[in-house]
Amino acid sequence: MPHRPTRTLALLALAGAACLASGNHLALADAPPSAEYVSLGDSYTAIGSLLSTVAPNPGCASAPDNVGHLVAAQLPGVSFDDRACGGADTSDITSTTVRSGPQIDGLSDETRYVSISLGGNNENFFGEILENCMMAEHPIDTCTPQFQADEDRLLDNLGQSLDSTYAAIRAKAPNATIVVLGYTRILPDTIQGCFAAPKLTQSMVDIGNALQHRLNDIIGDAAQRAGFIMVNQWDRQDAYHSVCAPLGQTYVSMTGMLPTELGAPVHPTIQGRLYAAQLIAHAFLAASNTR
Repeated sequence: MPHRPTRTLALLALAGAACLASGNHLALADAPPSAEYVSLGDSYTAIGSLLSTVAPNPGCASAPDNVGHLVAAQLPGVSFDDRACGGADTSDITSTTVRSGPQIDGLSDETRYVSISLGGNNENFFGEILENCMMAEHPIDTCTPQFQADEDRLLDNLGQSLDSTYAAIRAKAPNATIVVLGYTRILPDTIQGCFAAPKLTQSMVDIGNALQHRLNDIIGDAAQRAGFIMVNQWDRQDAYHSVCAPLGQTYVSMTGMLPTELGAPVHPTIQGRLYAAQLIAHAFLAASNTR
């Protein structure tokens, strides 16, 4: 299977200001003023509007309108620490890497809320899909059943990696409600009428959907084993918000450069990020109300 990580990492490093309407804010039940919310994970939670980055980790492509910031805007009185970093895999959570220090350094006994998006960068899983299917010059030669089989094998060890990572997160934040965010659906059910990815065929779309669905399933199973809350966008979001959706309705975009998208290539648009943030905030609210 071809590996061309340089171009992929450059794409994934692209950074994606939007404000939540006051009517979208949620008040957590009896949230203590000292409570903390920490956002962990990869570019699907770190990236926001294209080239809009913030300190202290501009190399992580962290943006002021990323998922973590949009969730934090719905948690009044809760302090926020954004540790998510573009390109992160499970190793970035517990170890110092070229991207950042251990993300779990932001966790403590005082942490009350944690969200995490993780797994798609392990073994360059998403990068291979981009290189061989969505952005390949000749995808008919590379986005094949053999490629799907190779990608499936890349996922074989992900569950174990997530188990150890989730255990480390729980150990550092023993009192936190932890929500795992599944990856936003990228492709539609059918390629018919899709002009966003003109080189893709129906068989390629089927391959991409099957791989992403299995990725989310593995993440969800690991979250369940850890006792975390899984928010699987695949289950809640239909194909009408894929890259092929009408302008203004896409939750993920091929380019992220249109004025209504405020995103980055093959990452959630502002609509997608608002949707994900709402799911996370509602999960925090529900857990808070049961305590």
